[in-house]
Amino acid sequence: MKTGIFSTQELGQALREERLAMRMKQSDLAAKAGVTRQRISEIERGENVTALVLLRALAAMGKGLQIVDVRPQPGALTALFEDGDDV
Repeated sequence: MKTGIFSTQELGQALREERLAMRMKQSDLAAKAGVTRQRISEIERGENVTALVLLRALAAMGKGLQIVDVRPQPGALTALFEDGDDV
């Protein structure tokens, strides 16, 4: 059982799964969220996008974020620091 999302790739995959479950195309979600289809694609690929773009996409699907207390497995947070991108 998955206890949390600890990478942009996992977040993107979760968004994609929700979008597909709702039978939405990327272009449909983009139009509803007021962003480009490219931005939706970037989220789903786990690329760095602004929080505003992510929240717009989630809201357009009737979804939101919730911050919960989780206990990640050892090393689960390490991936956040391995991609070499400067934040």
